[in-house]
Parts: sequence; C-alpha cells; structure tokens
Amino acid sequence: MKVAKWCFVFLFAFALAWILIFTFSQKEFHATAPIKIFWYQTPEFPMYVFAAFASAVTLFFGFAAAAYYYIAGRAGIRSKKKEIKRLEGIISEFGDEPARLKARVKELEGELESLRTAGKKDTGAHKAAGREDSFA
Repeated sequence: MKVAKWCFVFLFAFALAWILIFTFSQKEFHATAPIKIFWYQTPEFPMYVFAAFASAVTLFFGFAAAAYYYIAGRAGIRSKKKEIKRLEGIISEFGDEPARLKARVKELEGELESLRTAGKKDTGAHKAAGREDSFA
C-alpha cells in the first residue's frame, strides 16, 4: 500500500511539473516586464521568472511554517513525556497504597462487627419488661 501511495504522489508531482513546464514555455511567458516595489523598479524580466520566483517564495514560506509547527509539536510532545514520567513516579510512590488501605478497611470492618456482637449480650432487661428480645 505504501508503494502504491508513493507511486501516486510521484505521478501527481510529475504531471504537475510537466504542466508547469509546458505552460511557462509558451511565448506569452517569455514577454518581459519590470516590477515596481514601493519606489524601486527592477529591470525587465521574463514573466516565467516572476512565476518561478513567486512559486519558490511560496514553497519557502510553506516549508518554514511546516518546520516551525513540526518543531513546536515535538517540543510539546517532549514536555508531555516529561509530565507522564513525573506522574508515573508519583503513582509508583503510592503503588501498593490502595491495597494496603483496602486491607485496613477490612480490619476495621472486622473490629466494628466484633464490637456489634459484643454489645448484643443478653441482659434479660427486655424479658423482664415483658418484651421479646429483638436480637435473639
């Protein structure tokens, strides 16, 4: 699949290059004209030079923007990796803490149950008053 994708990209770029070559080789693009930039006027150049220069400048700015976002993205990924390592360190500090706390909760539940059963001793007070013992 990768080979097919790259073949398609190559053929597309090849076709675009030939379109540009045939377009710029027409006699209309060989006509010359000067450029006026603010107060400076350049000597006359063929039109295809202007088109080629504009294309080159556009490609350069596109490459510069892509490089900037690539570098900024990599820096963002690097900072996120550092944050992940820091958080993994915190998690490893408390690695068995949840299991220890669960065991302690079970201990406390056992103690609470033993205190409940110890408080259920039959004192006979209920029977003396003519009531039934509700726990028996």
